[in-house]
Amino acid sequence: MSAHKFSLVACARWEEKDILEWLDYHRSIGIDHVYLYSNDDTAYTIWNAIEPHLSGSRPFVTYRHWHPSWGTQTQIYSHFLSTRRLETEWLCFLDIDEFLVIKEHNDLPRFMAPLEAHFDAVYFNWVLYGASGRLTRQPGSVLTGLARRKRRMDCHTKNFIRASFADPKKMWPKINAGARAFWHFWDDYHLNGLRICDVLGVPLLHYTDKWPARANALVERPGFQEHALATAYVAHFQFKSEADFQRRAARGGNASQQGWLKAFEEGRHRSLLAENDEISDVYLREYWESRRPRTASAG
Repeated sequence: MSAHKFSLVACARWEEKDILEWLDYHRSIGIDHVYLYSNDDTAYTIWNAIEPHLSGSRPFVTYRHWHPSWGTQTQIYSHFLSTRRLETEWLCFLDIDEFLVIKEHNDLPRFMAPLEAHFDAVYFNWVLYGASGRLTRQPGSVLTGLARRKRRMDCHTKNFIRASFADPKKMWPKINAGARAFWHFWDDYHLNGLRICDVLGVPLLHYTDKWPARANALVERPGFQEHALATAYVAHFQFKSEADFQRRAARGGNASQQGWLKAFEEGRHRSLLAENDEISDVYLREYWESRRPRTASAG
């Protein structure tokens, strides 16, 4: 039997100021455990911030410093799958700028309960949150400080998958053949018997075929966005300030990070920031303000 029911797997670099809120929030909605890889220069950059979650009889966080190289997300996640995936029944690869939003009852296990009998993976669409006009990052809470977002959902997803399906031995041939990132989609991996649905419990077949045309069509189908926004999604705080375009490139990672720097240098970043600040959405702010006095950072 697995030690945990619902677990997050994350890799973090330069996230010591925001990590504690991210951990506390996800614990509050029913995450059982977090496997956190630090990609910082030293093991202790983030250690001091997460220390409250490393103690107790059942620590909330399993921590590992990963410094063979920077930005090696595929290698980090593959290490987890090869060594610890069967410690949890369900897993989700989530970044520190991403927050699972479970509307109505803010309870992930309750949300997942009716889906578990019929599906093995659930796709949560991104909703892109903006910088609220900030030129540089400001101290304090992400959830209460940034309350503007793009009006429409994004076709990119994050997902919860039943851990027994995420076998790295079966995945690596597909990865080497150019499969899309598994932390976003599982369609390219053709895992035998894997049943995928969206947050409304609607089966998803071939979501990434003819990417992104088919996915966009599914997201834009009548009624989906309204119902999904009222049900569950991933709030992606893509840029917490205008300076984040430069910060992403300096932090390192895949080629797309340098693309953001180019957008900044060419002035295209302003339209992206404006799109992500399109409308006000205070759901997360109000939830977290009501919750924080009762949120304990102890194991």
